[in-house]
Amino acid sequence: MKLDRLYIAGFGNLQDFSYEFTDGINVLSAPNGWGKSTLAAFLRAMFYGLGDSRARSVAENVRKRYTPWTGGSFGGSLELEANGKRYRIERFFGTKESEDTFTLFSLETGKESEDYTENIGEELFGIDADGFSRTVFMDVSAHAHGKVEKAVNNSISTKLNDLLQAENDLGNYEHAIDALVRRKRQYKTTGERGEIYAGERRLLELQRQIEICQGQKAQAQELDAQIAQLQPVVAESEQCLQALQRDMTRAAGQRERRTILETYSRMRSEITLAKKQADAIRAQFKGEVPTQTEAESIQIAVGQLGTLQGRAQQLHADHTLKDAIAQSYSRMGGCLTPLEEIDRALAACNELRDIEGEIRAHAALAASLQDQADAIGDLTPPQIGKPGKKAKAGKVFGVVLASLSAAMLITAAVMLIMSKIVMGIISGIGGLALLGLAVYVLLGAVSAAQLSGRAKRAADAAFKIETKKRLLEQRERELGLAQEYKERYADKAAVPVALAQKHGLDIHGGYVSAISALRSATDQYLRLCEQQSAKDALYEGIVAEADALWDRISAFLSRRDNPFDRDHCALAIAELLTLLSDLQRRDREIAQKEQAARAYASEKNVRALAEQGSQEEQELPDPEELSARWEQSRTLYQQQSAQLAALVQKAETLYESADAYGTLVAEKQALEDKLRVQNANYTAIAYAEKYLTEAKENLSSRYLDKMQTAFTQRMEQMGGEQKQFSMDTDFGITQREKGKSRSIEYLSSGWRDMVGFCLRLSLADGLFDTEKPCLVLDDPFVYLDSERAEAARRLLDELAKDYQILYLTCRE
Repeated sequence: MKLDRLYIAGFGNLQDFSYEFTDGINVLSAPNGWGKSTLAAFLRAMFYGLGDSRARSVAENVRKRYTPWTGGSFGGSLELEANGKRYRIERFFGTKESEDTFTLFSLETGKESEDYTENIGEELFGIDADGFSRTVFMDVSAHAHGKVEKAVNNSISTKLNDLLQAENDLGNYEHAIDALVRRKRQYKTTGERGEIYAGERRLLELQRQIEICQGQKAQAQELDAQIAQLQPVVAESEQCLQALQRDMTRAAGQRERRTILETYSRMRSEITLAKKQADAIRAQFKGEVPTQTEAESIQIAVGQLGTLQGRAQQLHADHTLKDAIAQSYSRMGGCLTPLEEIDRALAACNELRDIEGEIRAHAALAASLQDQADAIGDLTPPQIGKPGKKAKAGKVFGVVLASLSAAMLITAAVMLIMSKIVMGIISGIGGLALLGLAVYVLLGAVSAAQLSGRAKRAADAAFKIETKKRLLEQRERELGLAQEYKERYADKAAVPVALAQKHGLDIHGGYVSAISALRSATDQYLRLCEQQSAKDALYEGIVAEADALWDRISAFLSRRDNPFDRDHCALAIAELLTLLSDLQRRDREIAQKEQAARAYASEKNVRALAEQGSQEEQELPDPEELSARWEQSRTLYQQQSAQLAALVQKAETLYESADAYGTLVAEKQALEDKLRVQNANYTAIAYAEKYLTEAKENLSSRYLDKMQTAFTQRMEQMGGEQKQFSMDTDFGITQREKGKSRSIEYLSSGWRDMVGFCLRLSLADGLFDTEKPCLVLDDPFVYLDSERAEAARRLLDELAKDYQILYLTCRE
C-alpha cells in the first residue's frame, strides 16, 4: 500500500493542511506543539474512524481531544494506492459516532467505490485499530515504561494464527478449543456454577421434597375436618350479611321516600303561603287588580297632569301681554281709531307733504325771478359810454345767468331722484328759463359789442326793460300758484288735525311722524290683543285637558281604599305601582314554585311514593344504625371467609404436594441418570481440550521460531546483539542474563525503545507479506544515544526499501 496525499480541513489544531507523500522515508520536522501527533492520529482516523467514547476527560475521549479548536469542518481526506487501485477516503466527524460520514472514491473513475466499507482499516490490514497502533503506528510512548509486552492484542494473534494455520492446513485450533472451553463451562465453572453443579443442587432439593411429601397427606386430612366445621359458620354469616344488606336498601328507600315527601309538602306549603300573601294584596284593590299596562298609562297621565298644571300656572301668572296692551293703549291717547281712518289721515299727510313742496317750489321760483328782476336794475335811459364795456358787462351777466340755470337744472335732477316730482319740475322750468335768458343776454352782449353809439345803448336799455317786465310777470304767476296750493293745504290738513286732536298727538314734529307713530301703536295694540286672546284660549284648553286627566286618574285611584288628592296623586300612583309590582312578583314566584312542585312530583313520582308509604308493613331502623351492624357482620364474615380460604388453600397445597410424590421420584431418577452422562462428557471434554492445546502450542512454537529470528535480526541491526532475549508463544519478550530470565522493565529507556521497535517491526514483517502499510513513526528513538540513533537511521533506510515511512520529529 502507498499513501499519495492527505488534506486536513480541521483536526485538533491543524486547519486547512495538505501534505504529499513520496516513496521511502517522508520526514516532517516541526517544533513541539505543532501537531505531529495530531497528524498521526488523523491518519489512523482515516482508516479506523474515531469510535465512540462517553468519557468526560479530554485525555480519554479522542473525539473531544481532536475536535477543531476554532470550529468549522471536522475531518479531511486521504489519497492512497492499494491492491493496484487508487482511492480517496473522505471522513468527517460529528459530536458522536452516529453523525460521522465516510465516502470512498475511485480516482480512476472519479465515482464512489464500494470496494471497501467504513471498516477499510480492518479490511486492508486484517487487524483492528488497536492492532494497527501496536504494529505500524509507533510513537515514543507506545513501548516505554513497561508496555512492550502488551504490543500484541487478540486481533494480531488471530491474524498470525490464521496465517500459520492456512500455511500448515491444520484447521482452526482456536475455534475448536474455544468451543470445548465453552462447552466445559456449561457443565462446570468457578463458583460452583454450571449444569452439573445445578443438577446436584436440584437432586438434593428433590430428596428433601420427597421426604416432605410423605408427611403432608395426614396434615391435609386434619385440615379437611376443620374446613367442614367452619363452612356452616361462614354460610350463616353470609346469610346474615345479605339480610342486613336488604334492610339497608329498604331503610335507605324509606329515608329517601320520607325526604321526598317532606320536600314536596314543604314546597306546597310555600305555595299556599305565597298565594295568601298575593290574595292580601289583591284585597287592597277592591277585587279589581289593574293591569301593568293600565298602571303604566296612569303613571304617564300623572306626569302629563303635572306638566299641564305647571304650564297653566305659568300662563296665569304671566302679565307681560296685558302690560304691553295697556302701554299701547296709553300711547294711543286712551282711545281706539280704526286703522282705515288712520291710513286715510296718513294719505292726507302725504298729499300735504307734496303740497308743501309745491308751495315751497313756487315761492322759491318767485323769489328767484324777483332776484333776477332786481339784478337788471332801474329802468333809466342808459348813458353814453364805450360799447366795449357794455358788451363786456353783458357777457358777464350772461355767464352768471347760465351758472344759475345749471344750478337749478342740477337741483331739479336731485329732486326727481328723491321723488319730489313737483319741486323737480319747478326747478327744471326755472333752470330752462334762466338758460334762455342767459342765451339771450349773451346774444345781446355779442350784438352790443358790434353796435356803436346811441343806437346800441338804446337797444340795450329796451331789452333790459322788456326782460325785467317778463320776469316780474312770471313772478306774479308763481306767487298765484303758491297761494292756490296754500288753500288746498288748508283743506287737506283738516283730517290729520282732527285725528291729532282726538288722540292728543304732539304735532310739533309734523303730522306724518305723529300719525305714523299712532299707526304703529294701534298695530301693536291689535296684535297684542290677538296674542292675549290666543293665550287665554290656550290656558282654557290646558285647564280642560288637565281636568280630563284628573278625572281619569281619580277614577283609577278610587279602586284602592287609600285617601288621595290632586296634589299628591303622583305619590299614590307610585305606591299603587309598588303594590302592583309586588303582586306580580309574588304571582311569578307562585307560578315558578307550582311548576317546580309539578316537576319534582313527576320526577320523584310522589303519588306512588305516598301510596307505597301507606302500604309499608314495618318501619326499619335508621340506615346509619343498619350500616354499623352491616360493617360488623362484614368484618366477621371476611375474617371467617379468610380463615376458611386459608385452610382450603393450605389443604389443596398439601394435597398437591402429596400428589407430586411420584413425579418427584421420577424426576430424581432421571436427574441422577443425566448427571452420570454429564460427568462423563465433562471428563471427555477436559481430555480433548488438553490434547488440542498441546497441539496448538506445538504449532505456535513452529511460528515462534520465525518471529524470534526476525526479532533477533532487527535487534542486531539496531546494535543490540550483546544481550540475549527470548520470546514466548504470546510474543512476550524476556531478557536472559547469566542463565536467568528477567523482565525487560529492568532495562533502560533506550533499550526498551529498541526492544519495542524491533518487536513491532517483526510483527509487521509477519503480518504483512504482500500489501505492506505505511509505517508512522512519531519520534520513536527519543531515548536512544547517538550510536544507536545512527543504527536506527540505517535501519530506516533499509526498511524504506519495503515500506513507505512517515517520520515525525521535532529535531533536524
